[in-house]
Parts: sequence; structure tokens; C-alpha cells
Amino acid sequence: MSRQHRLQSATSTDAVLALVPADYRELLRDSLLGYVSGADKLCHARATIAKWQAHKAAGSLPPHLKSKVPEVQLTKGYLETADGANARASFVKKHQEFCEGLLDDSIRAKKDEISFLERVLTPAAIFDANAPAIKEFTTLLLAKTKLPTLKADEQGNLQLTGWETNDHQVRLGREVLQDFVVYVLRIINIQESRFLASASQNEKKKALQQASADVDMEDLTGGPSSSSVQSLVDKAVAAQMKKLSAPSKGKGKGKDKKGKGKAAERPLPQRTPYVPPPARKQRAKAAAAIGKGKKKSAPPQKNKGKGKGKN
Repeated sequence: MSRQHRLQSATSTDAVLALVPADYRELLRDSLLGYVSGADKLCHARATIAKWQAHKAAGSLPPHLKSKVPEVQLTKGYLETADGANARASFVKKHQEFCEGLLDDSIRAKKDEISFLERVLTPAAIFDANAPAIKEFTTLLLAKTKLPTLKADEQGNLQLTGWETNDHQVRLGREVLQDFVVYVLRIINIQESRFLASASQNEKKKALQQASADVDMEDLTGGPSSSSVQSLVDKAVAAQMKKLSAPSKGKGKGKDKKGKGKAAERPLPQRTPYVPPPARKQRAKAAAAIGKGKKKSAPPQKNKGKGKGKN
């Protein structure tokens, strides 16, 4: 019983595997991990059918059955008649009945799946499925772990007289055969506990999110925090408007206005954009060429002087 108590204290699948005798550990590893998967499938199946039954009670449909009513091409004029309206209503009604029938079939199939998984995980099924492999492996180990029988001769020398079965290995094989069901049941309990803890945590998160959403809706509909924020905004706007509407103080208001007006009428000086050095050289050459052209095309100037002009 002490070894089974150690099994009950294991808190993970790896801890259970560590308690399996080393000779049998690799043999039973895949089988035990398969029961981990089976326990997870059973937990998810139970959670799924609970959701589907809740949808059925509420008159709604689970996500996998939600669909649109098939579109039937009918003329607008016909749809506006009583017969057209009745035809459309019939489509909607039959589609709803079809989806509800699928929900009933889904629940029935999920119940059958749960029954199948539960039958596989019963102690009797677990023992029957794994006992032959354990017995066969124990027989192989007994053949490989026989102990020699020795006898001293007249001179005191030990002589090999035969081989005998290893009683320790026989006892170990019997213990593994007895404890295997305990291994599996402990793994199932661990997986179910983890699943329930995870589901409870998810429900708490949803409840917290819903509570947060309710608080946000209260704020949007004029809760205390919303009114205080609006009051601060109104005060800030009023203070800013007061500053803008106050007349400016100081002498020479007219002069400032005139000066500002004249300054506004003056054209702004043109700024020479920055040009990189290569482009600047090209622009200088172009400006020089334009200057030479202007000098050539300029008309000849008349001689100016203090002398008298010719008659």
C-alpha cells in the first residue's frame, strides 16, 4: 500500500512515470501517455455537450451550426405579394428546423462519444487492454534475470549446479500488474483537475471582462467619472475663450496696427534655395552666359561730354 500512497501523491504525468519501475517504464510510457490524451478528450467532450445543451435550452445555436438562410432568386414583385412573403417565411422556418435537428443529432452523437471514452477508461477496460503486454514482458525479464544456484564441492570450491527463477523479478512483475490501473486512474484525476482549474480560471476572466465592460458603459452613459471629466473640459474651454476675448493692453495700438498692415503689404524677399556645389557651379555658368548675351544685345550708347555739338 505504501507504493500506492506514493502514486496518489504524484501531481503530474511525469511524476507518475517516475514511479514506474525502470524495467517497465519504457514499455508503459506510450500507453500511459495515450490515457492522458483520452482523459483530455473526455473532458473536452463533456464541456462541449454542456455548451450545446445550454444553447438548446436558450433556443440558440452553437457557432458550428450558425448559417444564413439559402438565397432563392425571386422577383421583387412576387416577393411583395402575400405568396412571396409566405414563401420566404417558409424558407426561414424550415432552415431553423433543420439547424435545430442538427443540434439534436450533434448532442446525441456527443453523448455516444462520451460513453465510448468512459468505457475505455474504466478500470476493467484498462486492465484487460494492458495486462497481456505486462505479463509477456515479465516472462521475458524472468528468462533474462535467472539467478545461478551454486554448491561447494569437497575442496570448498563453488560449483554451478543450475538456474533458478528470480523471486524479486516475479514480485516486481506482479506489483506492476496490480499498480498499472492505479497509474492510469491517477493520470486521469490529474488531467481532470487541471481541466477544471483552467475552466474556472477562464470563467473568472470572462466575469472580470464583463464587469469592466459594465463599468465602461456606466461611464459612457454619464456616470460620476464622466461628469467630472466633462466639468474639467468645460472649465478649460471657458478659460481659453476668456483669454482670447480679452483686449490687449499697451500704448501705440494704432501705430502697431499700421505697422503691421504695412509689413503685411510688403512683399517677402525671395530666398535663394540651397543648391548642392555641382549644381551651383552649373547655375553660375548659366548666369554668366546670360550676362554675356545681354551685353552683346545692348544698343550702342551715345557719346556724352561737355563739348558743343555739331551744327
